[in-house]
Amino acid sequence: MSEEYDKYIAAAGKAGAAEGRAAGRAEGSAKGSAIGTAGGAVVGGALGSIIPGAGTALGAAIGSTIGGALGGLFGGKSAAKKKAAQERRKAKRRARKQFQKDFKSKRRKQVAAERAARADIEQANMQAKALNRVSADARLAQFMDTPPTTSASGRTQLDRFEDLNFG
Repeated sequence: MSEEYDKYIAAAGKAGAAEGRAAGRAEGSAKGSAIGTAGGAVVGGALGSIIPGAGTALGAAIGSTIGGALGGLFGGKSAAKKKAAQERRKAKRRARKQFQKDFKSKRRKQVAAERAARADIEQANMQAKALNRVSADARLAQFMDTPPTTSASGRTQLDRFEDLNFG
């Protein structure tokens, strides 16, 4: 049971971490891209302002592109680690609750099955006893139903006894 529980929790933790890593990477990448784009545009525009006019626009465009790419890359990695740890804890907590719920349900089903089996055995025992009683009664009836021994005259021994003693 302990090994099964540990495996169940470990598997849930791994799955939760993978989900968290993916979600964190997406969220972090989006945040990092937004911040990097804005920061890159500002820095690129400032550097591009050395060349008046087209330099500012070109610097802002290049800066925002590079800043967005770098921000998405670094933001995705750091957020993925944080989110993976969070989701691992959450998944393990959910798995513990679910395991306990499943264990209780399995135990209830097992107890019900044992009760049903005991009831079936008791019923079979009662049927066997009843059959034994019926067969004993049937044997007794069989012995009682046999006709009394008859003599050559066609009368039974009981008839002759009654005639002899009671007239």
